[in-house]
Amino acid sequence: MPSGTYKIAGHLQNAGNDLYRGCVARPATLLRLQHGEHSSGDGKRRNANGTPFIQMQAECTIKGITIFYPNQSKTAPVAYPWCIRGNGDNNSIIDVLLVNPWQAVDFGTNPCGRHHVRNLYGQALYRGIFVDNCFDVAG
Repeated sequence: MPSGTYKIAGHLQNAGNDLYRGCVARPATLLRLQHGEHSSGDGKRRNANGTPFIQMQAECTIKGITIFYPNQSKTAPVAYPWCIRGNGDNNSIIDVLLVNPWQAVDFGTNPCGRHHVRNLYGQALYRGIFVDNCFDVAG
């Protein structure tokens, strides 16, 4: 996608060995994905156990993007499903900014060996990074 702001009301799922890549080498607003009102499609807003915004399969990379929750409440935070969830080995999150997610990165629900996280910035309102089921080296 070219530089810009995109509102995505659903979820992003890959088949593995994919790259979600923005056009910046540091977190910025040049490519901003807005995770919209979850309740419009599947009713998962206010359900922390719902479908994650981005589901990474094996060998997926997310790089150089900002994910923003514009409908998050400043006075009473709202529960959302995980922003990013890994499933499989060799997932990478590089140069990413997460603004207002209820839960940021889940590398623990599913087995996620050899994951790599570098320059992840954010302000998770409930949970930041969850790591478990990692039967190999993580960095």
